[in-house]
Amino acid sequence: MAWNPDSILREKDQASRLPPSRDFSTFSLVVTICLAGILCLGVGFVIWAHMSTERLARVTAPEEALALLAEQMLTLHEAAPRLPAWERRLYQWLGDGDERQYVLRWYRELAAYTNDPLMAFYVAVLSGESGARSDVEATVHAWKRRPLPYSLFAQLLETAYLAPPDGRLTVYQLQARLAEMVPDGWFYRRVANRLAERIQDHAFLEFLERSSRPAIRARIWANRVVVGFELLSVVVGVVSLGLVYRRWRAYGAEGLRLGSSQLPPPWPGRMGVMVLIWGGALTVLLLIGCSLMGIDQRLLQVLVPFLLHVPVVMLAVRFLWLPAGVSCIQGWGLRLIPGQGRLLGLMTSGLFGAALIAEWGIGHLTAVWHVSVHWTDWFDETLILGTQAELWSAVVTYTLVAPVLEELVFRGVLFATLRRWFGPWLSMLSSAGVFALAHGYSVGGALAIFASGLLWAWAYEKTGSLWPGIAAHTLNNLFVCVTAIMLLRP
Repeated sequence: MAWNPDSILREKDQASRLPPSRDFSTFSLVVTICLAGILCLGVGFVIWAHMSTERLARVTAPEEALALLAEQMLTLHEAAPRLPAWERRLYQWLGDGDERQYVLRWYRELAAYTNDPLMAFYVAVLSGESGARSDVEATVHAWKRRPLPYSLFAQLLETAYLAPPDGRLTVYQLQARLAEMVPDGWFYRRVANRLAERIQDHAFLEFLERSSRPAIRARIWANRVVVGFELLSVVVGVVSLGLVYRRWRAYGAEGLRLGSSQLPPPWPGRMGVMVLIWGGALTVLLLIGCSLMGIDQRLLQVLVPFLLHVPVVMLAVRFLWLPAGVSCIQGWGLRLIPGQGRLLGLMTSGLFGAALIAEWGIGHLTAVWHVSVHWTDWFDETLILGTQAELWSAVVTYTLVAPVLEELVFRGVLFATLRRWFGPWLSMLSSAGVFALAHGYSVGGALAIFASGLLWAWAYEKTGSLWPGIAAHTLNNLFVCVTAIMLLRP
């Protein structure tokens, strides 16, 4: 069906004449205050637990997790000289700093956390590869008189990065001990390569190069696919936003309408706040109940997205939309205006491309400010280290369940409630800030989430429908899942 501006005007006029929501005695002030106290206690406990728990403690196997991440980053850094000049410049422009420095900082943190000699050895190897000779000398001096494996690691580091070897036999013995002590991967290859270079063992150097070539080539092409998709998405997104702008110039604000959602909504702001308080308190009580019942951790992981959002959604339907005489489908703009499918596609691709641009910009800014995203913020053990069943459960949750429920709560209820009191931009900024804080990421990750929340709230304001935000949210989460699986899952 062709797009008809008159149909949009009729839908908007119908929404504008919706009866205002009545005040409900159901929401007793005393009960609401009590539930607000429960919600505050629950949020306070979560914040305390989050702040008091070390980041690495949130990962079940941090050594294995960081090893996968480091292998990807360091292998690509090592392979960079083999790439065409234009591709190297592209990665330098898209990147946010020296990957080795990030990995070095993360391994220092992990070595201090675990007291694992192998992790400390990795720190020394990264220092040697970065040219920090004084750091390697200090490590060798401190480890020489310590028991195994420190004394062996000191001998490996000294021979590889500092003093010439005593002879070929010594190097061969060290190569054998290295293979016993260090798992195959980037760290083993670099030290083995350094030892072989010391005695000009060209046969072994060629063997190392030949044996690692397939894995390096596979990582290079996987990275090319991811970066190529990102660049294509940005180009398509910019073109899509250009077409959306042209449509706005031709038809005005009504030309961007996808649904009949009314902003500000037809309920009092205090009712929206009460729904958020009641829903949040119910979530706290449900989580406490699940904890007391001893529900299996894997089952709880599946239930958490529903427990966090469904209470607010159900209360919003019952106490916000029904008293206003509006179905939630109409109220949240979930019934598309006929003929607007193309506009939905343009908005979705435009929002996704804009979010990628924002993420790149934030990455560069945080590098300038020396504030980076911590690897535990986005390393998902279920996606990367989980079983096949856990993997598919996580993908379904992240790409289907979370986008719908999060958009209903953060844009459909929180943002809409703020619009009863504030203008569009202050409401967008405030709701996006709450959305970012709710994810519990570090500064870099929180800024990226904030940018996405801002874009999706803007789309809801302009289109009168949650569908653009849901679709872009789904596409974003799907891209994150596929990227993690392609680049990191063993």
